[in-house]
Amino acid sequence: MVRGYRFERERRGAEAALAGTFGIFQEGHSRRWRDTISGSVGSRPFTAFEYSYVTGGGKHSNHHRFAMLVWEKAEANLPPFSLAPEGFFSRLAQRFGRKDFDFVEDPEFSRAYELQGDDEAEVRALFTAARRAFFLAPAPDGGRP
Repeated sequence: MVRGYRFERERRGAEAALAGTFGIFQEGHSRRWRDTISGSVGSRPFTAFEYSYVTGGGKHSNHHRFAMLVWEKAEANLPPFSLAPEGFFSRLAQRFGRKDFDFVEDPEFSRAYELQGDDEAEVRALFTAARRAFFLAPAPDGGRP
């Protein structure tokens, strides 16, 4: 542990505990949770990590890599949700029934992100216009937050 943060090269099977809440942890095969940094910022525990999985096989395999962050705050009482950049494969999955909460009044956000959760009304209420605008604002590197 350095400066109150803990580093772990790999956490085999750690995604299983979150698979029921976040669908991404059920996707594909060859799942890996690695390069984990955990600790607290302002007394709020967090876990930051890289997560990857593979879809398809052989010459047709696709590797998916994500930088992920889990904030823990028991008193927050947030609905379970997942927010990820929307791409070709997520749009294709939506055609076959995967959920995505789109905002008619905010087509730019709806095109940019796939938003999912157990309770659609609660998740929509959480993603106010101001929060959606935050995720559309350019980051210092020119990308998205």
